[in-house]
Amino acid sequence: MPELPEVETITRQLVHSVVGKRIINITARWPRSLTAAPQDLDDAIGARITRVERRGKLIIISTDSDSSVLIHLRMTGQLLLGVLEKPDQHERARIVLDDTSVLRFNDQRKFGRIQVISQEAAARDPFLVALGPEATDAAAVARALRRHAPRRRSPIKALLLDQHVIAGIGNIYADEILFTAGINPATEASALSIPRLRRLASACPEILNQAIDLRGSTLRDYRDLDGTSGTYLSVARVHGRKGQTCRRCSATIAYASVAGRGTYWCPSCQRRTRSALGNPFT
Repeated sequence: MPELPEVETITRQLVHSVVGKRIINITARWPRSLTAAPQDLDDAIGARITRVERRGKLIIISTDSDSSVLIHLRMTGQLLLGVLEKPDQHERARIVLDDTSVLRFNDQRKFGRIQVISQEAAARDPFLVALGPEATDAAAVARALRRHAPRRRSPIKALLLDQHVIAGIGNIYADEILFTAGINPATEASALSIPRLRRLASACPEILNQAIDLRGSTLRDYRDLDGTSGTYLSVARVHGRKGQTCRRCSATIAYASVAGRGTYWCPSCQRRTRSALGNPFT
């Protein structure tokens, strides 16, 4: 699933590629991929794109007609910019622009969504309103962790993945952030001291900004606007490296399920303090 670095990469590309252009049409080949009331869709057609921004893992395209296009990539969504041509087998929706270029929304698993709503509705959208602070804001993340961690007996990884607490972190970067902070993923959130929470908060932008510089991570489906894969996994410290040597201490990278997600960590660099699981990690 595309996480903050992947969505930020696409957002930055869209800022340079589509701002100032007009929307000629928005259509769907898979009806569930596009949610739009008739009036909102009418308002978007012919409107000029004025701004593209990211909130958590969501892309928000704003126009001069007070309409917004929200794009949720979800698990296998791809947003590709190209010329007007016949759709391929995984194209679910498209946005045609006034220079005949097309934003194609490809989605093999069909979980992604494009939503066209008014900017007023976007401002009070329940999903957006419920999001926590951006994971790239260390100070805001520190405040969120100090607020939520003491009340959580679940693994700290589960807390990092909770979008209501911190917006934008997914499975790959949760593992990488925890390694950088030297915290075992199974440690109870409530067991972490304030200094360790500060270290964790600082690790969030450190890892995410590095991943943005490398255009994100591609496990299988993710591509940026140009169809290019992300390269972060080539330098990943732990994620995807089960049985390999730790880049820091030469211990063997371990793997197990934590908070219902496949999790990688270094048993030496990330020693367990207190686990929410029955089987302690060493």
